[in-house]
Amino acid sequence: KTYKHSDYSYVTIVEIPKDEIQLVDMDLCAQPKQTLKAYYDACSVKPAIICNGGFFALSTGETCFNYTDDGKIISTNTDYKEGMGILNGILTYGSLGRLPFTDFVSAYPVLIEKSQKTNITIASNINYKARRTILAYDSTNIYVIAVDSPGMRFAEMQTLLINMGVEYAINLDGGGSTKILENGESIT
Repeated sequence: KTYKHSDYSYVTIVEIPKDEIQLVDMDLCAQPKQTLKAYYDACSVKPAIICNGGFFALSTGETCFNYTDDGKIISTNTDYKEGMGILNGILTYGSLGRLPFTDFVSAYPVLIEKSQKTNITIASNINYKARRTILAYDSTNIYVIAVDSPGMRFAEMQTLLINMGVEYAINLDGGGSTKILENGESIT
């Protein structure tokens, strides 16, 4: 189900019941400049929902934080080990190195942990009103959320997520990279 948030018309939420999901995957577009649409078009099996995820260096397209795809480490960073990954086919919050994730992306920052707002001490350099992409889940759903203009700060995002009842949420890449495709068509 895809909808606009009732209080924030610029927030698009994709709510996916976990029992309807066939596959959750984190994949890497061809670096440095493959668009999300070009990636979708190249997929032999078309994903229902895709979004941009990990932070990357704009000049090179290289992934900045921890990223693992199909068990292969693409990028490592000792500072940002918390994030979300695939563990036994299930999207799971955790710390890289503590769980055997097949796929993983670091959070910058973690927004919600165990249904509580986190104390955001990192990412102060990007804590301003901006377009954002959020990956979240609760016991029954996975959420892919896009915050469009005028954007949000982290505290605003945390309040929105707590009110939604999510258990875990991470901030993914945002700004000009904020994009969700549903069946190959942009919904943000």
